[in-house]
Amino acid sequence: MNKMNAIALNMQASSIQIIINSSTEKMNQKIGELKMDISIFLAKAIGFYYIIMSLSFFIKKRKLKLQIINIMNNPALMLVTSFIALIMGILIVVSHNIWTEDWRVIITIVGWMVLIKGINIILFPEFLVNMSIKWIQNNIFYYTTFSFVFLIGTILIYYGYAQS
Repeated sequence: MNKMNAIALNMQASSIQIIINSSTEKMNQKIGELKMDISIFLAKAIGFYYIIMSLSFFIKKRKLKLQIINIMNNPALMLVTSFIALIMGILIVVSHNIWTEDWRVIITIVGWMVLIKGINIILFPEFLVNMSIKWIQNNIFYYTTFSFVFLIGTILIYYGYAQS
């Protein structure tokens, strides 16, 4: 009887281990799917934002340059801008801190850059204003920046829709 009980307990333990392994695999698969869903959502959202913003800065260069200078000369508006950047950076970093060797790392890097920008605006507003004025006045930097932003936006849109 003891041998039969031992065999039955061993079989039950094996069955439980199989169920646990199966559940763990399913849970890991669901987590992977959720991460991909977040990546796809953020790729589309950031991609559209980057494309729209870069095209706007190409098309309405003179007007938007003046608006940027006006924002930089308004400390209260700079503070609000820093809070928005800080919140957006934190949200992206917390929800998408994925360091992989594929397109999703672009979203992670964007999130960290936005977070760092928000922190820099809060801590070093004068330095950032001076650097931004120099950047706006240099056409090569201006067009290079928005060409790069447009390219990143296009890449994110491509992968956002190719993966969904």
